[in-house]
This record gives sequence, structure tokens and C-alpha cells, in this order.
Amino acid sequence: MIRLTLILAILISSQGTWGACTSSLSNKIFRTVTQQKYTPGDDESLTQANRIRDKVYLRSREIFGEMSNLIGSAQDHVYVQTWRFDHDSQAAQYLARGIQKLTKNRQAQRAKRPVDFWLMVNVIATQSKREEIRKIEQYVSKYGLDNRYVRFHLGIFSADFLGANHAKSLVIDSQTAMVTGANLTNAFNGLGHFDVGFVVEGEAAQDLAKDFVQIWRSYVKNSESPKERSQLFKGSATGSCLPILFARKRPFSQMTKSTWSNSLNHSFLAAARSAKKSIDIITPSLNVREFKDVIKDAVKRGVKIRIVVDYAYEAFKQNIATRGGDNLSNIRSLYRSLGPYASRKYLCKVFPIRWYSENGKKRVRGTAGNSHAKFMIVDNQITYTGSANMDVQSWVNSREIGLFIDSSSKAKKWKRSIFEPVFKRAIAIEECGGPKEPNSDFNERDRGGR
Repeated sequence: MIRLTLILAILISSQGTWGACTSSLSNKIFRTVTQQKYTPGDDESLTQANRIRDKVYLRSREIFGEMSNLIGSAQDHVYVQTWRFDHDSQAAQYLARGIQKLTKNRQAQRAKRPVDFWLMVNVIATQSKREEIRKIEQYVSKYGLDNRYVRFHLGIFSADFLGANHAKSLVIDSQTAMVTGANLTNAFNGLGHFDVGFVVEGEAAQDLAKDFVQIWRSYVKNSESPKERSQLFKGSATGSCLPILFARKRPFSQMTKSTWSNSLNHSFLAAARSAKKSIDIITPSLNVREFKDVIKDAVKRGVKIRIVVDYAYEAFKQNIATRGGDNLSNIRSLYRSLGPYASRKYLCKVFPIRWYSENGKKRVRGTAGNSHAKFMIVDNQITYTGSANMDVQSWVNSREIGLFIDSSSKAKKWKRSIFEPVFKRAIAIEECGGPKEPNSDFNERDRGGR
């Protein structure tokens, strides 16, 4: 992973800023993160020659539909990584259509060499690696790839117990990339989970390409591996100035709730600690002690925080020892711990937490049709998107990636188009007037608070 250069370090010390287009908030956050020393795989990269689309792709049809379009435009290589790959899913069909578009385009161009298509799939301990390879090979055979135009490479990331590859990304020619939380699985068929996909061009896309190559070489037991080709193509974002911090963390197999030093976790904490006005979050789960602590501190200093989480999302797994606990118990503990500092009525105004809902009438229970998005905006300036949830599995065990985008105009647009509609239709928690929980010990008189 690329590190900040000596020249950039001198620039920071002499001018106290990353660049003319960097905000004071990101300057503070990025400085905190990049001055740490990380193990390879936990490191970060800060770039500025980037562009990112205003359009954010929502749900599986838009996300995988645009993936298909991007694949069809490739000239040299395609990198795809996903947590799971269901060969019979609608997402896999979109992927196949993209490969078919690519084949036709290469035929029309009378291409003399094929585009290399690299697919890296995570296989968890309960799956048969051999069986997964067989299914994917059948999938490839079904669509009749022509090796003259598209050369397919399959890599299996074998998860060591809890140390899975949870990252999801698509990279085209090391110059355009999509980052999403969506997996190529049946869970995203039809309406499926709610998720988001962001398309970026420039140096951040090159970072994602380098990440893919490094992870393939480190974890895939194949004789062949992709090459770092970021210099083959002149980036379309040359001359632009959009600071983006790419952060990541390695997989860790042991069953513990203790986090360690990595750029992704540090970025979350630095962003929350630096907030002065607002934090808006969409996450499937919320049970990381370190993040909850900085959220509480932010509330105490007057930051307005709004969070949308899933109701009973993977509650059984979350309640296993060291896994952090389910959303309901964590939200209750958050409100109780803040009780001495503010009334319940005030907390519900400045720190509203809501359950995700599709229709504004009923909260989504469990995993079917839930929100799978990982999204955060700090002070209408810094936007996070990536693969990491705010839970112990993501913060401790899974390999994760994330982008922290420094743009007030983008953040405000995405807040209007993504967060506000989700928050508006979300259902209040019991403490703030929402549905009463089974076996609840919540006292109705507490709603007014102290």
C-alpha cells in the first residue's frame, strides 16, 4: 500500500495543510490517521486527483446494473472482490451481462489481446472450497467466455475462522472503481437489502486496484496473480482536486472484541472526535465499544447525532460472547449511560436513533429486506462509504475497506438523497416514542427524563 511521501510530510510540517482543496475538518482527521504507523494491510493512502459521481447507486438493480456497464467498458483488466458469490443470483447475472458486453465491445474493436477478468471470492469455514470453485467454473462455462477477448481468473480467499474478506469493490483499468456494501448473493435479489454504491475515478481508484493486487498475492493460493498496472492508463481525474482517504484493515481470525491499530478504525474514531455540529449514520449494526464511547462524548459536547440501524439484525450471532451484543441492548445502554447528562426528551431530539423501515410503517425485523448500507456524514463535509459495519466483526475480524471523501457539496447532496429519506421513514426506538419492546423494562415515565 502506498505511504505518504517525504515531500508530503514536509508540506504538512511547513504549511499545516494537505492542500488548497482540503477542508480544515479533513485536515484534522487525515493528519490524525496518517501520522500513525500501520502494518501492511492496515495502512492508508491519501490522494487528491479524484472525481466521484454525484449519482449514488441504490439497491441491487442500480448497483449491479452499473457494475455491468463498467465491466463492458474495460480495456485491460477488471478486478472484482466480494464476500460471497452465489452463481445463481441476480447479481451474478448482471456480472455475466457485463462480461458479455465486454466481449462484444472487444470484438467490435478487433482487439488483439483479451481483457483479464480477476474475480476474488471469499469462502467461509462452513463452505466447501472445492464445491464453490466448481459452481463458479460452471457459471463461467454457462456463459461461454471467449478467451480471445476475456480471460477469466478465479481466486479464492479462504477465511481463517472469523478472518473473512468482507471488502466489496470493482476496479476497471485501475482508473475507475465502484465501492459498495452489496454482495453478489441471493440476499440482494429483487428488492433485497438496501445498499449504496459509489463510483470514483482517479488516484483513489488506483489505490483500490493496488489493494486488490496486494490482497490477491497475500491470500490467494494461485500460481498466477495480477500485476500492478496503475500507470498503464492516464487517469481521467488528472488536474482535479478531491481529497479522498482510502483506509483498510487486515483480517484477524481470533474470537475477541479487542480492536487494534489500523487506519480504518482510526478514521472512524478521528471523524467522530472531530465533529462539531452533526454526525449522520446508516449501519446494519452498532456494538463497538470504542465507537460508542466517542459517540457519547460527541453528544455531551453538543453534536447532533442521528443513526439508523436494523432491528434484530443477526441478533443471535451478535449475542455470542465477544461479538458485542445485539442492537437493542446496545442502544438501551447508550441512552442509559447518557441519562445523567440530559433528559430523555432532550436525547431524543439531539441523539435520535431509529430502526430501518422500508415503508415508514413497520420496522424491518431480522435480515430479509434490511438495510445493508455502510454510510456516514460528519459535519456535512466528510462522507464515509465502504464495507465496514459499526460492529465487532468488522472492527476486529473481517478484512474491510473504506473511503473518506472530503467535499461539502457532495456530502450535502448525498445527505439529501440518501440519509434524509432513510431517516424520515425509519421508526423511532421505544425510548423516543416507538413500538414497545417485548419484556421491556422501560418505564413510560422515563420518556420525559430528568
